Amino acid sequence: MPALDMRILTTSLLLLLLIGTSSSDDSDDYALQKSGRAFRRVCIGLDEPTPATNLANGTCLGFIVGIFEGMTLEQSILAVDINLKVPPPAICKPDNVSTQQIARITLKYIKEHPEKEEGRTAELMYEAMDQAFPCKKDKK
Repeated sequence: MPALDMRILTTSLLLLLLIGTSSSDDSDDYALQKSGRAFRRVCIGLDEPTPATNLANGTCLGFIVGIFEGMTLEQSILAVDINLKVPPPAICKPDNVSTQQIARITLKYIKEHPEKEEGRTAELMYEAMDQAFPCKKDKK
């Protein structure tokens, strides 16, 4: 199976798993894709992991990997069509930034912008990363 097909399959399965975890109103408080508030509730234990927070921490980190894989996949799909001008990425995350660091950056952004905490988590993560790692603009 080609690498791109495997990435599409993996990303799709991860996103379906995350979306499918919310089935009742009570679980919406912890459906981390729905809001920054829910993301904060699930991911708050990253800095002090315990056996009780291991599942939530894994869910948090898996969600972040899925979001970034989705962004990478989107850029790859857009780049396939040679007639389509692909905009440069808005986020220029250094390769040495870990998934846990992305979680911390996102949590800090949500804490600093409480008025946005009800926004979709992926959008808040994008805003946090754009603020932390903006791409340099070409000076002409």
